[in-house]
Amino acid sequence: MFCHCGLSPRKIISVIGVFNMLFDGIAGKAPSHQTIFDWVLKYGLSLSQATGTLQEKNRALIIDNSVNMNGQELHLELEAPATHPGHPLTHNDVWLVRMKVDKGWNVEMIKEQLRRATSENAPEYIVSDNAKTIGRACREMEFRHHRDISHSFGVFLERTYANTEELSEFNQKLGFARKYSHTAIGCLMPPKRRAYARFMNIFDRIDWAYSMLHNFFKLPPLGKSAFGFLQKQACFIEEMKNVMDWYRHMEELIKEKGLSRKTSNECKRYIHATFMQQEERLRNLGQMLLDYFKQEESLLESDDDVHNICSDIIESVFGYAKSRLSSNPNNGFTTLVLLVPAHLRVANLSSCKGLDVHDNMASTRLNDITKWRRETLLANPCFSRARTMSMAVGF
Repeated sequence: MFCHCGLSPRKIISVIGVFNMLFDGIAGKAPSHQTIFDWVLKYGLSLSQATGTLQEKNRALIIDNSVNMNGQELHLELEAPATHPGHPLTHNDVWLVRMKVDKGWNVEMIKEQLRRATSENAPEYIVSDNAKTIGRACREMEFRHHRDISHSFGVFLERTYANTEELSEFNQKLGFARKYSHTAIGCLMPPKRRAYARFMNIFDRIDWAYSMLHNFFKLPPLGKSAFGFLQKQACFIEEMKNVMDWYRHMEELIKEKGLSRKTSNECKRYIHATFMQQEERLRNLGQMLLDYFKQEESLLESDDDVHNICSDIIESVFGYAKSRLSSNPNNGFTTLVLLVPAHLRVANLSSCKGLDVHDNMASTRLNDITKWRRETLLANPCFSRARTMSMAVGF
């Protein structure tokens, strides 16, 4: 219930009470909320210590560093099948190899983590975003490195549109229109712009703009006044809508079927039929995509190879971890990150029956959690602040 349903320990106690009331005490005596919390950490630690290195051959590594939380970054390494399973990876398809929190991951630090993870078995290939540090570490260790398709597409969009007047004016006018958020047309406001990875998430705004443009005649007078700029930028919005549709077609194909020479050739033919038939800006974008597929396809050794080149799953794991951590980013990363291996193991309820939770917890003590925290995590910044304040007032 803690890992799969996202309930807090106190909520779990309430649920157990409801079950006991309805089914004549079937759940037995409820443990304390602290006991439940300790159980979860012990189980997560037992799973984390059971791996530490790549477990089998014919496996791939998916690695990434999380967004900074008060100067701290969480480095994760997930093990996944080297051959694409025929569907987008789910939490049930991957398991944790290693995780470590540190400040500012550089090339040497990433290489050290990869050495530990691959000391017994070398991965078939590594998948990550376009971070230069990770790419350089993979090259220096002579690992085949696939760049995530979504991040790569976002980079190409940024190179093409970041300095254009159309996009600058589009974002400026959208920001100006948000002053109507608390008026009668507040329900028509565009999605908020994300500062981080904004070109990976630009299509939410394009979807909104395209829908507003084609339903402009239905808007009330105030709406037509606030969003009149959309009609002036109709050509730019139509162009971005086409790019969005073409991008999504290729992303869905690669994420569903994986990267093979067959799917790569299919994408390249699609690029020639779409991007390369447009004006110069879109042709330049299409050429970036052709070069990308050529480089990624060169990492395939045979016609039978089908690789996963999508790191969406590790972004999902980061999202889950952050949703369960403290809402105060000043705490940094705490022992609750042990939820990651536990959650991956119970993500699919059908696989939970074979888990020997008792033996896993019996082999782990609370002292082991304290030792693991000192070796893996950094000090909680809020504790340092509390000590500093105590010294300042003479306590």
